[in-house]
Amino acid sequence: MNNTLELINFRIHENIKLSFNKNIIFIYGNNGVGKTTILESIYFLSTTKSFKTSTETDMIMKDKEYAKIIFHFNNNIYEIVISKKGKYILVNNKEVNKISDYIGLFNTVVFSPDDMELIKGEPKTRRKFIDTMYSQIDKEYLELLIRYKKMISQRNKLLKELSLSSYENRDFKVLDIIDYELSVCGIKIMEKRQYFLDLLNTHIKNYVNKYSVLITYVKSIKNENNYLEVLKNSRVLDINNLTTMYGIHKDDFIIKMNDIPAKNYSSQGEQRLLLINIKLALFQIIKDKTSNPTILLLDDIMSELDKDNQNLILSNIPVSDMVLISNSIKILNMKNIQEIELKRGI
Repeated sequence: MNNTLELINFRIHENIKLSFNKNIIFIYGNNGVGKTTILESIYFLSTTKSFKTSTETDMIMKDKEYAKIIFHFNNNIYEIVISKKGKYILVNNKEVNKISDYIGLFNTVVFSPDDMELIKGEPKTRRKFIDTMYSQIDKEYLELLIRYKKMISQRNKLLKELSLSSYENRDFKVLDIIDYELSVCGIKIMEKRQYFLDLLNTHIKNYVNKYSVLITYVKSIKNENNYLEVLKNSRVLDINNLTTMYGIHKDDFIIKMNDIPAKNYSSQGEQRLLLINIKLALFQIIKDKTSNPTILLLDDIMSELDKDNQNLILSNIPVSDMVLISNSIKILNMKNIQEIELKRGI
């Protein structure tokens, strides 16, 4: 196995090329040398999303016009270029025109310290997590999300237009059409989200046995059969707020330990260990559900874990798959791994 990653003008890496010749790659070095950036680039290339920022231009090195990632992996060449005009993707030197055709060609699961926001953060963080992970294994789900986002944007635009008219002069014919299509799409997304959560909850049990873990689905619209009715009944509220107040874009997912929300139940270290185990369960699900390769990315996993829990996590790492682990110091004691020390300017 010989896979190579090349970054050009990507964050602090002006031009770096790394060769990976073993399944387990351990990247270490001082803070600020760009270890996390290596993992971020692979994740972005796989999902077209960053786990560090929602603004793609943040990944372009200061005073540069573009950033480029080139990944020779599993006998294919994946390339993405980011500029202020947007991004374009190439696979084996051919441009990709449809994102939904690209997502899932190779898959990634990442753990980073920012994942603590899945427990403590806003609902949109948890929605993004579920949507990104499930989109890698269900093309229809990804297509539904893309369609839903377009329709919700159209609906919100129409709400603003309707707000300029008095109630008796408002024409709801177009809104009737949008609401029907939105409800059909929303119901399918709800069903698929529930299926994915059931699958994830089942797999988590294979990694956690000290306490019960359950990710519960908190629906904005409690009964999917009432989806269209809720949209119609909330029109006045929506027009007043100039946005759609109910729907799957307002859903949430709560991680519980022993039936108590994890943010109230456990210590920082326990929460971190829980999230790592959830990611390991996700990795196994994606492997089981797809035939394409999956890469596990573990950023700074050792922090706040005692020696026993560090060894427990390392024993669960899938050694037959590609795994990239980053840490500030060289602490791993594993056989058959490739070690890469990053330094400033390297």
